[in-house]
Amino acid sequence: MKRSRQEVTRFWQQHMEAAKSFPGSVQKYCDTHEIQASSFYNWRKRLLEARNFEKAKFLPVVISEAKQPAEHPQRALPNAQWVAEVMLHLIRGLA
Repeated sequence: MKRSRQEVTRFWQQHMEAAKSFPGSVQKYCDTHEIQASSFYNWRKRLLEARNFEKAKFLPVVISEAKQPAEHPQRALPNAQWVAEVMLHLIRGLA
């Protein structure tokens, strides 16, 4: 029976935590638990990247009134609320 992605992720998360307190090297840990070191390193990288992505997923957006420059009123920037909404739609589309 094939394991779900969540089960596989949980399996590797548990191994990452256990390896931190293991007295030997990563290679020795992998040999002891009969897992491939290359898979261990691959999953360690994937889990670290996923954690970093989750931390950076949302960025604060400050909305303020756009000020029209006195010398060039036709070159005014778009309304900040509009820009924030466009960015929000773009971000949601990428997720």
